[in-house]
Amino acid sequence: MHTIELITTTGKPIYTGDHHHINDAIESAIKQNICLDRIDLSNKSIRHINLDGIRIENASFKGADLKGANMSESTFVGCNFSRAHLEDACFCYTNIIDCNLKLSHFRDTDISMSSIENCDFEGFSALGLKFHKAYKTDKMTYTHFNKKYPLTLPPTLIQSGDVSMAIINNILFLKDIPHTFAYKNIAKRILSYTTEDMQSLVDFAKTNSQN
Repeated sequence: MHTIELITTTGKPIYTGDHHHINDAIESAIKQNICLDRIDLSNKSIRHINLDGIRIENASFKGADLKGANMSESTFVGCNFSRAHLEDACFCYTNIIDCNLKLSHFRDTDISMSSIENCDFEGFSALGLKFHKAYKTDKMTYTHFNKKYPLTLPPTLIQSGDVSMAIINNILFLKDIPHTFAYKNIAKRILSYTTEDMQSLVDFAKTNSQN
């Protein structure tokens, strides 16, 4: 065991205790009903942490390793999850409000029945989230080359070889290429998304990426 201190983003102590791992310290603080608002967990390795049923505001999880974390039935308000590793994490029935999720790493991240409001995403990893399984999504945005776009519909992520692209609302985004295309610039016949249509879209992306 060793002494672990949890602090806020401004350096104020929240909790101090002797534990084997920071996960134990956090879970002990939760059991003691200690407020974890503004806690600074930036770049911490807290895999499989159990944050089930808690409410945290204005905390920093920036760059934290939250793989396999249980964050179901919780509420996160104004939290920074940018560049955090959220692979296999569970956000089921969770409220995610005013949070920064830019460049976070998602894979098999479960957001079933969650409510996601006024959150900002960035990076193609986010587009693999199953937004259609969320209970509510509202005022979400997707940042692409420092410009924000409304994310009002579940995105479509398309990958073929070294070509990656996404359709968000009526805009086509090409990975690492700072321009977009409206549907009106895409042949009408590819909008039905058949297998042949997808190949047409890939060919379209390759052609435009070279311009």
